Amino acid sequence: MSEQQNMKVGIFAASSAVPMFEFERGINHLRATGFDPVVHAQVPTQHFTFAGRDDERAAAIYEYATDPNVSVLWAARGGYGAGRLLPLLDDLTAQCGAPPRGKLLVGYSDVTVLHEFVRQRWGWSTLHAPMPAASNFSTLEANLARMERVPIEWIGLIYPFQRLLLVMAHAAAIILMYKSGFAQGLFRRLGRLAGFGQRPGSDAGRRAAQGVDGVAPALVPHVQHRRPDGADS
Repeated sequence: MSEQQNMKVGIFAASSAVPMFEFERGINHLRATGFDPVVHAQVPTQHFTFAGRDDERAAAIYEYATDPNVSVLWAARGGYGAGRLLPLLDDLTAQCGAPPRGKLLVGYSDVTVLHEFVRQRWGWSTLHAPMPAASNFSTLEANLARMERVPIEWIGLIYPFQRLLLVMAHAAAIILMYKSGFAQGLFRRLGRLAGFGQRPGSDAGRRAAQGVDGVAPALVPHVQHRRPDGADS
């Protein structure tokens, strides 16, 4: 096997808790394709909705970042929480020094914020790519192979049709929401807040002019009411 096929990759989790069933499938897929994934002990841990406490997740990243045997750091998944680690990684860099330059960070979604950090602070390269805990990670190549067998002229028809279905689904959701009364009530509330549809002399109209439910009049859009003769009220 070539050196690239045996490349050791450090797997960490910077964001949300990792679904272990999908993650194990993803790790097995990495091994099957010739990589040597090394999973940090932090990955399966959980603290509230995160994959461990903030300091644990930051320490895992920094440990692999400074490991001379790990040239690639690959995020297990995205979600939420990577942005919380930036001050901690900044502190570790200031206290212990910057990791070696020239490494590669792989991931996307919530991990994007780490891309910019390691690029600017550590001089790394980054790659937006799928992550092992994704449910379709182990089937991406098979899906790509199927797409390669689709006639090129069909692809121009498939994608616009998919977009049309998405627009239709959104439109149907809006219509159902409106018919349910939720959207109607929301629009009425917004209209009352802005003073639309209120008679100038009514209590509601005076509240709209004076400030509604604590909203300062300057924050309420000014609405001119016109009498039937066309004059401003």
